[in-house]
Amino acid sequence: MRRPVLALGLFTLALAANASLGIGDKAPPLKVGSYVKGIPVSLKKGVHVVEFWATWCGPCRMSIPHLTELAKAYKGKVDFTGVSISEQGPDQLGQVKKFVKDMGKSMAYNVAIDTDSKFMSKNWMDAAGQDGIPTAFIVRDGVVLWIGHPMMGLSETLGKVTAGKFSVAQSKKEFAQAAAIQKAQQEEQNAVQPYVEARQSGDLDAALKAIGVASKKYPNLAVALAPSKAEILIIQGSKDGYAMAETLTTGMYKDNPQVLNLFAWAIVEPTPAAKDPDYQVALKYSKRAVDVTKSTDPAVMDTYARALFKSGDKAGAVEWETKAIGLLKGADAATVKSYQDSLNEYKKG
Repeated sequence: MRRPVLALGLFTLALAANASLGIGDKAPPLKVGSYVKGIPVSLKKGVHVVEFWATWCGPCRMSIPHLTELAKAYKGKVDFTGVSISEQGPDQLGQVKKFVKDMGKSMAYNVAIDTDSKFMSKNWMDAAGQDGIPTAFIVRDGVVLWIGHPMMGLSETLGKVTAGKFSVAQSKKEFAQAAAIQKAQQEEQNAVQPYVEARQSGDLDAALKAIGVASKKYPNLAVALAPSKAEILIIQGSKDGYAMAETLTTGMYKDNPQVLNLFAWAIVEPTPAAKDPDYQVALKYSKRAVDVTKSTDPAVMDTYARALFKSGDKAGAVEWETKAIGLLKGADAATVKSYQDSLNEYKKG
């Protein structure tokens, strides 16, 4: 059966604090494999934007029109070069050429592709501790002034640079602060990883222990992991789990359908099966989740149908599972089948 997944909001970030290339440092050479559009430029003089992207990267595609607008706005003052990295497939140069051709005037700046030895990736991105694209570098007279997402701060920073109001010291300070935050978030993610692995393996005791260790080391994680802890305790039949869930669902998670659905599923159909399940509580949480989502989330409605069935309301279960199936437009075949199997089960009673 399906088990709701509770996102913890944790994600992998580059540890820029350990980088060898930073603000105020001499920029590496602009050594590319081939220019697909535009002309080669020298970073030694003038202001330049070197942006890293890939044809398969959705956010990169979204940033291209923005870069084109900036290239037009700063024509004669700033040179823009997009460098394709991390391409996939046998004919990488060919796919970049096709992509650039298809983009046409929407990609109106210099475009190049990395060398076979990944010189740009290694000496720019890796050296600066950046592992996500798109990423842009602002370089003035061969010195790195700024590193960041092209849609977040690039325009404002270029305005300051070209107006002579840019402070390298301030930029360096902000970059260091961001790196420190990234490092702290990475450490928290590492602390949560034992819980994730234990939960995925089905070892609930180990998962609970991991939550305790992570919460003790990083107190703020206690809040983020509280729903997961309550879920496990409910599955284990603990009254503490039910009490914890009640506190959470009448407090900060009152209108959070994801958490409400998580608790309801922990009662009606978890893996492993819950001990001494209280189906009336599951019915309450799942109905609340349906109300919050205004009957538009098939996963939530599916859980509510299961709670109705477990509570003895077979007709209600059939009604709501049917509604859930009706909202599965675009879902994969396996998901549709699992919902249909539940409906057939409810019909048979």
